[in-house]
Amino acid sequence: MEADMASSKLKTTLLALATPALALLTPIVSGMLSGKGARYQKVAQNAIRSAVTTSDNGLDDLIKVFKTFEAGNPLVQTAISEFRTLATAAGITVPELDAVVSHLKCAIYDLATALVPADVLKADATPVAAATTTQTAAG
Repeated sequence: MEADMASSKLKTTLLALATPALALLTPIVSGMLSGKGARYQKVAQNAIRSAVTTSDNGLDDLIKVFKTFEAGNPLVQTAISEFRTLATAAGITVPELDAVVSHLKCAIYDLATALVPADVLKADATPVAAATTTQTAAG
């Protein structure tokens, strides 16, 4: 009976010590994790920008990927490669491919909505190059 009571007191004491420690560590750990996510997102945005500027018809491909994400799209393939290169150069551990793709999808959304007019991003809209050609011919 005394052993059970001593064990119970020890557990209570440990729990009493651990609770404040966990409360202090939670913001630190979550900050580290969110910082890591922010770094991945920044790398993804740079990878998408790089892929758009180095690919032929990069902006049209960005619009296509925005409307329907396809992993086989040349822009996505270039962005994945750029992500790995940029992350490695920055000393950031490259996450699994699924995580890279999710960050790239967010970056595609951010970049497309910042660069491309909303009416062009609609599912039935004409790509930017074709729309520009039509406007030029009409004007």
